[in-house]
Amino acid sequence: MLRDAERLLGRKSELTLTARINHAAVQYHLGHVAQAARSMRDAVRQSVEIKGAGHPDTLSAHANLGAMLQALGKVEEAAAELRAAVVGMERLHGPNHPDVLKYRTSLAATFFNTGRHAQAEEECRLVVAGYERLYGTADPRTAEARENLRMVRAARG
Repeated sequence: MLRDAERLLGRKSELTLTARINHAAVQYHLGHVAQAARSMRDAVRQSVEIKGAGHPDTLSAHANLGAMLQALGKVEEAAAELRAAVVGMERLHGPNHPDVLKYRTSLAATFFNTGRHAQAEEECRLVVAGYERLYGTADPRTAEARENLRMVRAARG
């Protein structure tokens, strides 16, 4: 389908971009993570060309690429992609937007899984504060964020 989209619509079509992102997602879910990451990296480049670096779809593609790179053990690259998603979405929507908090949670997990607990704790604190402002202190998302923060603090000792 991706090849057909490129042939019929051209590389710079938004529909071709959507096909590329979907193709990467299918590859990832089939366990072809390296291929998926390559496809998603192409999708990020294509999205920058078509929609611009600061477009929400481009930033989402950065976050998806970050998750794929994390699965491949490429944690520095994953952190850079997730950071790009956080910074861009925060610029668009402010620090308490649900996508900012979701991407920040992923970034915190990347830091935690690589032993960078101080950085993970800082990201977790920002997520807790954001969820408290957005949903209140009794919301399950806030409770989950607080639990993540507790686990990071426990790991730090």
